[in-house]
Amino acid sequence: VGSCNTHLPFYVENLTGQNNSFIINFPGYQKNKENAFYQEKNDVDEILVEVVKLDDFVEQMNIVPNFIKVDVEGFEFEVIKGMLCTLENFHPILMIEVQDNFEPIYQMMKKYGYKMLD
Repeated sequence: VGSCNTHLPFYVENLTGQNNSFIINFPGYQKNKENAFYQEKNDVDEILVEVVKLDDFVEQMNIVPNFIKVDVEGFEFEVIKGMLCTLENFHPILMIEVQDNFEPIYQMMKKYGYKMLD
């Protein structure tokens, strides 16, 4: 899911297979690289994937979400921008793992009436 309906490059990390992201050199990648044996030439593959707004998915599937977990390795802000109608209309409980850019995400969540729990 993302902020618009499109196709984007998605980076698949071949070191551990645990960290994949829309962000090249995504969080966790460098640490995995330091702790793994790998062939230098092919440690990340790029594939094209379809991205949809969560708002559109919710509408198309005619669902009412009450809980949404977001764990997208640095793509959090784009995912949140694509679910603003869902937040306004259904006020689901959110569990978001934030990698970078915490402040804009925090401000957006605050604007929509959400509070942070640590």
